[in-house]
Amino acid sequence: MIRTLLFGLSMSMSICASASEAMIYVAAYQCNAKAVNQDMVRSCSTAFPDLAAHANEAYKAWLARNSVKADAAESACKQPALPDASGDTQNQVDKVRAMVVEVTKEIARNFQERIRKEGKSTCDEALDQMQSGRALMDIQ
Repeated sequence: MIRTLLFGLSMSMSICASASEAMIYVAAYQCNAKAVNQDMVRSCSTAFPDLAAHANEAYKAWLARNSVKADAAESACKQPALPDASGDTQNQVDKVRAMVVEVTKEIARNFQERIRKEGKSTCDEALDQMQSGRALMDIQ
């Protein structure tokens, strides 16, 4: 599933930059969902220690719903390109993987920036979404 997504992403990069950027964000989250959500929990707990218990409960609830899918997505994202892929295809897949790493870092930076600008409400909203499964927090 993710291998196909990565290949599809690499092929679409030259076709439509904005669409592929959106897909890269989705892939970055799906490939690293546990780490992204743990980072949110850590960021909120550090910035607002009174939210630490809620943050941990939200992550546990998210994990109960998503652990199997998150592990499968992360594993699939680490798979090599198809055995019969050309060198060009592998190169494109490697570029997409590098972009996914950078976007994952960007997600963390953007979240921390939102905390700085908007304060506790950012964490309240994110943790409520994480706990309830609203928005795009759950893995599809």
